[in-house]
Amino acid sequence: MRGITRTPYTILKAQASKLTEKTNSLLIGEAKSSPQIAYPGRREVGVDPDSQQTQLFVAYLQIKVPSLNNYTYSVLKIQYPFPDFYPVLVTSFAAAEDRECECKSEAEYENALGKILSSSDVKRVISSLGLAAQPRNPYPSIL
Repeated sequence: MRGITRTPYTILKAQASKLTEKTNSLLIGEAKSSPQIAYPGRREVGVDPDSQQTQLFVAYLQIKVPSLNNYTYSVLKIQYPFPDFYPVLVTSFAAAEDRECECKSEAEYENALGKILSSSDVKRVISSLGLAAQPRNPYPSIL
């Protein structure tokens, strides 16, 4: 565990919080996790396909829009073998290019997240969700 100062999930939660702060809670960043089992014979990041089943940690970075009946958009998914933290497989649902990358260290992971979250595709999604979330006048002008 040398060189690891934060878990991949902790880093993901921090990014979710930044989104909430930057949009003044118009959009809510969420990191949702769920454990999964990797089974022998399937290719999973950081898991020997010939080994016995291994616990995987899987989490999603999502954007929730409270004003749109809590509509939720999944930006990306991370998965890594638990109790190890690396390598992390990052899968982007928003980016048109480089949809998947394997990060072998905390620095590589932070770099990959930064690249995805600053991409024009993710910025477009955030902009569109922010526009749709803007409060509207329920009584349009008749003039």
